[in-house]
Amino acid sequence: MSRYKTPGAAKAAYGSIVKTIKSCKAARPAPTHARKLTENRTLAVGDATSILRWYDYPLPSDPGSEDGGFPYAVTLKGSVVSVIAFREMGKGVKPANFEKFARLAAAHLP
Repeated sequence: MSRYKTPGAAKAAYGSIVKTIKSCKAARPAPTHARKLTENRTLAVGDATSILRWYDYPLPSDPGSEDGGFPYAVTLKGSVVSVIAFREMGKGVKPANFEKFARLAAAHLP
């Protein structure tokens, strides 16, 4: 969670964080896995909340590997930007539960 000097600066940071998560190449999947973006939506929480969820799944050449998810929730409220990041193995957190976590966290922002 970060507090910025102005709501405009916080809004710019929020946009930059969402853009970076969508385009991030640093956490590429293993050669035996593929990745897709399974969620990219905005909730009416705070001034803006984006839920983004990357999902890795094993390729047919590696049937013994586990799925993995990398969900994020980015919330803007006034001059505060909050980022929740999870890493999950297997089928992981259901999208409805991750939305619940994001809403609970956003409700506690100053």
